[in-house]
Formats: sequence, C-alpha cells, structure tokens
Amino acid sequence: MAPPLSLIAALGVNAFVLLQLTRLFETTYAIRPLLTLGLLNASLAAFSDIIAQAIDMYKSQKLKDGALMEKYGQSSFTTSSRPQSLDGMRLVRLAFYGLAYTPVQVTWFAKLSTWFPDSAGKMASVCRVLMDQALFAPIGIFVFLSYMSLVECRPLSQLRSVLRKQYVSILKANYLLWPVAQLVNFCFIPLKYQVLFVNMIAVFWTTFLSLKNNTRH
Repeated sequence: MAPPLSLIAALGVNAFVLLQLTRLFETTYAIRPLLTLGLLNASLAAFSDIIAQAIDMYKSQKLKDGALMEKYGQSSFTTSSRPQSLDGMRLVRLAFYGLAYTPVQVTWFAKLSTWFPDSAGKMASVCRVLMDQALFAPIGIFVFLSYMSLVECRPLSQLRSVLRKQYVSILKANYLLWPVAQLVNFCFIPLKYQVLFVNMIAVFWTTFLSLKNNTRH
C-alpha cells in the first residue's frame, strides 16, 4: 500500500520546519529561548505522530487485506482499497502538547540543576535521574493520558479505563528507556540543550505514546 499524499505532505512540511528551526537554533534561542524550544518540541511531537499514524495505517491495511483474503480468497483479492488519510487533528493535538509542555520541562530541569548542582560531582547527575524518574515521570505519564482524553472529549469513565489498563505498562516502558537517557543527559549535555536532547530521544517515546493512546480496548 502506497502511503497517502496527506501523510507524505505532512512529513515533508514537518521535516522542512525542523530543518529551519535547527539551522536557526542558536540565533533564535538567544532572543526567545522558551519559544524556540517550544516550536522545536512541537515539531518533534508532530513528527512522532506522523510516524505513529503511518504505523497505524499499515497495521490497519494489513488487517483489512487479511480479512478480504479470508473472505474472497487469493484469486479474487486485490489491493485497490483506498488508503487512509492523515488525521490532522490528532497531529495538532500532539504538537500542541509538545509546545505547552516545554515550559514545564525547562522549569523542572532548572530546578534539578539548582537542587543538585554540578559542583557535587557525578552523584548530582545520579540524584537528578532518581528524582526525575521517581517524581516527574509518573506525573508526566498521567498528565499526557489526561490531556489526550480531555482534548479528544472522552468521558471520565474512559480515562479511568485507560489509566487502569495502560498506565502501569507505559510506566514500565518508561523505566526501560529514560533512566539511561537522562543519565547521559545530566552527565554530558549542557543545561541549555537538555530539553532539546530529551525531546530528540522522545521522538521514539512519543511515537510509542501516540500508538498506545490510539489503541482502543
């Protein structure tokens, strides 16, 4: 199945925006640091959702193709079914989350740097990771699931169901990725670039979250 034109167009536009923001990062960060990081994070979140939607389309088409083959047999089976189109609102919702969450991330990393200064040595980085994963990660996952439920106008009962069925599994997945990523971040990345580094790694994480959020039970 060829990808729909809407998906290709969104990917092209997003790649162009990311390239421009990256190229102008030093200049714009010096003038408006929060806005610069916010736009980059929004673009990275949008990129993640484009990947997630492409995966969803592929899986959905595979299921449809399998059902058609089972019903009509190989001899009469064709792949002419119309490709799905990009869900623009889903992409916008995730991009806005990336934008809105940036001030929280910036403030949190600044607080960690204050509480555990570099003068304390490598143990400061370890303490930042422990604090981040014990406090910020569990709250962040809850906030993400709650935000998506709110902007998708889901009833409160559905949010409770999502939290009951998915929260723990997402938190476990978080602990497979983020402790190591954050240790690298706090040990080797200057404070100025820590949010950017996290959100580059988060392309994979946000793709995972987008897929989990759009799994219907």
